Amino acid sequence: FRSLLAAEEEFVGPFPSWRDLKRDYGAVGDGVADDTGALQKALDELTTHERACVLYLPAGTYRLTASVGTARRKHTDVQGVMLVGEDPATTVLKWDGPATGPMVHWDAWYSKISRLSFDGAGRAETGLLYGPAFSTYNETSDLWFRGVRYGLTFGGPKTAGQAENAVLRCRFSGCDVGLQTVNWNSMDIWVWHSRFEDCVRGMHNVMGNWHAWHNLFLRSKQSDVSIANLMAFSVVGNVSVGSKRFLDFTSGHTWGSPTSITGNRIIE
Repeated sequence: FRSLLAAEEEFVGPFPSWRDLKRDYGAVGDGVADDTGALQKALDELTTHERACVLYLPAGTYRLTASVGTARRKHTDVQGVMLVGEDPATTVLKWDGPATGPMVHWDAWYSKISRLSFDGAGRAETGLLYGPAFSTYNETSDLWFRGVRYGLTFGGPKTAGQAENAVLRCRFSGCDVGLQTVNWNSMDIWVWHSRFEDCVRGMHNVMGNWHAWHNLFLRSKQSDVSIANLMAFSVVGNVSVGSKRFLDFTSGHTWGSPTSITGNRIIE
């Protein structure tokens, strides 16, 4: 299956123009110190786009005791920024907060979040939540999710939705749901070359839609991909090994949902 999962992009950086979470904001990254305040201060400054448009997290385990994130106060806020870690194997956001809310809420557009691990320690409800404002054209790449109920959520009941976003080479391990769309306006979430391992559901649609291309699903307990509401979907070139069900469309709708299911390989 090595050919299924694309190799990581070559990482170039950090550059002197990037802000550094340890150097510039005093984060410790030893898994013991509380780095919540340092990360939130860095994200607040990132959104102003004055000193830099990239926040870099060097290798370390950053303990979070509360949710952190960006906030758009007007329509044009938080565009063209990037939150990037040194390596997802060594750059970890570790949850030590309550069992509600997301670890990180990312309210940005035309932006990128990449090369980080989200360790929910078996308590975090959501790793990364997009919203609440509407945004589009984001890249979510090379992120690892484990120990969270929901890995990556686009939109929600009280959000304005997300559209035309790319999810590339991400990993989801042991989640109730690896990736989900939860808003009528969360549309065209393109998921490529990602790995879903031992999740209850790999990808799920509550509302909105996604497209699953060339992903690997291992031992999904309920289903690899599932559709609970109607839109347009494509499920192309994926591999499923040892899962209970590949496609779940048992939501009870009596009319159709245009879906392309093409070139998938289902084993065991």
